[in-house]
Amino acid sequence: MTIPTSDAAPAGLPSSIKRSWILPISLAILLIAISFHNYLLFHTLVELFSAVVAVLATVVVWQTYPFSRNNYLMYLGCGYIWIAALAIAHTVVYKGMAIYPDAGPNYPTQFWIANRYLEAFLLLSAPFFINRSFNRYAAISLFGLVAVTLFILIVLGKFPDAYIEGQGLTPFKITSEYVANTLLLGAIVYLWKRRILIDPSILFLMTASIILTICAGFAYTFYVSVYGLSNLAGHIFALFSFWLIFEAIISTTLKEPVRVMSRNLINEIEEHKQAETDLKYLATHDSLTGLYNRKVMEQRITDEILRAARYNHVLSVFMLDIDHFKQTNDTYGHKAGDTALSKIASIVESSIRKTDYVARYGGEEFAVVLPETPLSEAEELAERLRSQIADHAIPLSGDREINITASIGVATFPENAKTWDELLEAADKAMYSAKENGRNCVQTANSAG
Repeated sequence: MTIPTSDAAPAGLPSSIKRSWILPISLAILLIAISFHNYLLFHTLVELFSAVVAVLATVVVWQTYPFSRNNYLMYLGCGYIWIAALAIAHTVVYKGMAIYPDAGPNYPTQFWIANRYLEAFLLLSAPFFINRSFNRYAAISLFGLVAVTLFILIVLGKFPDAYIEGQGLTPFKITSEYVANTLLLGAIVYLWKRRILIDPSILFLMTASIILTICAGFAYTFYVSVYGLSNLAGHIFALFSFWLIFEAIISTTLKEPVRVMSRNLINEIEEHKQAETDLKYLATHDSLTGLYNRKVMEQRITDEILRAARYNHVLSVFMLDIDHFKQTNDTYGHKAGDTALSKIASIVESSIRKTDYVARYGGEEFAVVLPETPLSEAEELAERLRSQIADHAIPLSGDREINITASIGVATFPENAKTWDELLEAADKAMYSAKENGRNCVQTANSAG
């Protein structure tokens, strides 16, 4: 049979699924070795292991259902706990077990066939509930009723014979294996038809599990002795099948949620760190231009003045104000005004030296600090900056451009002021003097009077 392909399905089994084979393969090797010395012990161990796995899977999916909300796996859990119960019944009446020494080979084979039909129906109907809710208490009760009914029919001798001592498997048993395998093939087709609704890893795990169950069914059609090689192979296939179902449930309801929670926790930590970094940045920088804000500028000027006073150095500052900025906002809109501010900030930042630093002091006003720079040199730098701003057309949306000019006031410590606030005030007065003199010019504190 060709399994339909899907773009949603992964190209191969994930590495985590490959690693999950280590335990069952190791266990299978050990059990096979045991079978050569004591087949009854092998059979008991492999059946009990499969039953325990099925019970654990049911417990896990039942307890995690409130947050996993995986209806498909919940439905499987409702059925597999009763499949485990019939498997235990099959084990305790197996030929050679001291619990029911007179049971013979027919009873365990009947329990096996009953279990095969129950499992085939479970797997065939399960895809229907992938995206449909159901009452899990009613479902587990219904499967329990079916399992108990099958048990009673077998015990009362009302179930068809599956094995006759001296003859081997009955036609009913062999036919039932093929019928069950046909139902299981239908389960694979139905599951893949609904593959868009199911997690790809569950799709592959369940498909592999059903295929192994089919292989077990074929193996059970060939044996003559309940201790034969094909019987052994069938039990190994069944062991792997149960393990894959367990892996599908554990991966989906436990491993993946933990991975998701871990990823979410890491993301939250990273987001918290980023938010903290952003807050620190916004505490020291202007959000529009990326320049230092007024608070940082005033602190740095204070530090620079203390350093300049200690080492007898000069320190210059100039204040820059964009000309007619309100008119620009009114004419072109605030978005154009923000564009102009960002562009002016970029021009100023690229024009100053590495030892200088600039801040957006407020509104359309910028402050530039020039350590160890005399007034004459600061005036030259300010004039060069003013010229660059005036010569630079600022592009706007719709292929429009605007030309911006700036007025700059320059002051120097200790020539024009003794403290940082006096220095900024002197530079600010010089800047307003530049505006009064026609704008688009540089004025020093000395010339401003």
